[in-house]
Amino acid sequence: QKLCVDAGMRFEGVGGLAALITAWREEHDIRPAEKSEAAATDMRLSLPTSWRPRPVPGAAKVSKTVAESLDLFSQGHDVAAVAIKREKQIAAATVESHLVTALLNADPRVVNNLGRLVELLPTKSEVERIRAALTATSSDPNDPKMASGPVALELGGEDGKSAWYSKIRWYTALVQMSAPMDFAAAAPGG
Repeated sequence: QKLCVDAGMRFEGVGGLAALITAWREEHDIRPAEKSEAAATDMRLSLPTSWRPRPVPGAAKVSKTVAESLDLFSQGHDVAAVAIKREKQIAAATVESHLVTALLNADPRVVNNLGRLVELLPTKSEVERIRAALTATSSDPNDPKMASGPVALELGGEDGKSAWYSKIRWYTALVQMSAPMDFAAAAPGG
């Protein structure tokens, strides 16, 4: 509320703020986005509890830096918390890449937390788009040295490619590990 007052906006309580936002949206003809049918029915990639990953030959090794992220993750912290709780803070995307490295090495700290990785994995529609982009760019997800840049560019264009790197990384890791690609209905709001 103080922030709004400092910005010169006056309102009475939460109801007043809601009315102010509604009036602004109407003035600028902004309508709530409707969920597309695809988004509403998208399926989340899940890893069967019976799946036991094996290390991928040639995968980057679990370094001291990766181990620090893994230790925090295995203590129950989410990716964002791991990023800020480390001795030296790093980006959440870097923590995700540490988790991928650990998975490729079948490190028990990540294997024992497979269920917590589900929110990071691509959805069914994202997997379909990644597969199409891999084909369009003649990229091989089984190649550990595959450049993800052309695939990300194919998926998101110059402005949106950064949003795809993590999903590509997870997908290619799972392909390299011959992981079962099962899909389950996404939880509401997720």
